Amino acid sequence: HYQLTTDEQKQTKYFQQISRSVSNINQLLDGVLTLCQAESGMLPVVPTQIALDRFCHSLLEELEPISCGKHELLCDFDSKCSSIHLDEHLLRHILINLLSNAIKYSPRGGKIDLKVKHQDDRVIFEIKDRGIGIPEEEQKTIFDRFTRASNATNIQGTGLGLWFVKQLVELQGGEIYLDSIIDMGTKFTVVLPLV
Repeated sequence: HYQLTTDEQKQTKYFQQISRSVSNINQLLDGVLTLCQAESGMLPVVPTQIALDRFCHSLLEELEPISCGKHELLCDFDSKCSSIHLDEHLLRHILINLLSNAIKYSPRGGKIDLKVKHQDDRVIFEIKDRGIGIPEEEQKTIFDRFTRASNATNIQGTGLGLWFVKQLVELQGGEIYLDSIIDMGTKFTVVLPLV
């Protein structure tokens, strides 16, 4: 409709914004559906073979627009981890949530690392940022439903993301750990047993 009155550069910018918004809405709806299934005990775990290098790089590419060029998204793989057998849908939710949090809570930008290691019969994912961190006294409850860190009140969020991630990790028999220092950053470690 506005093709004749808007220059091509502005049109491209608007289309990119619309595309990001539609993608965000789709992710939100998919997350809500998965969350409802998990709460009702009807979320199936369907392990498939995942080519980790391709999978993780596609996640980082998907998150690039959210980063707005302020963050350097890095990926580091253990050579023994080229392919794993896990539920790709659940793993995607876990990593997208943790990586988008790393971006959101690192307002000054900087590096965000995704490391993948293989250890015995487990795969370990580490997501590390250089963001605002989580106060030590609040770290024990940060995985509770509707819980947000006190230093994150001016950043948009629901307080459900980390609770949701923990549910998905535990559904697969895994564990999640947190290491955080105020104004220095946060590292989440997800340990999942290989099927």
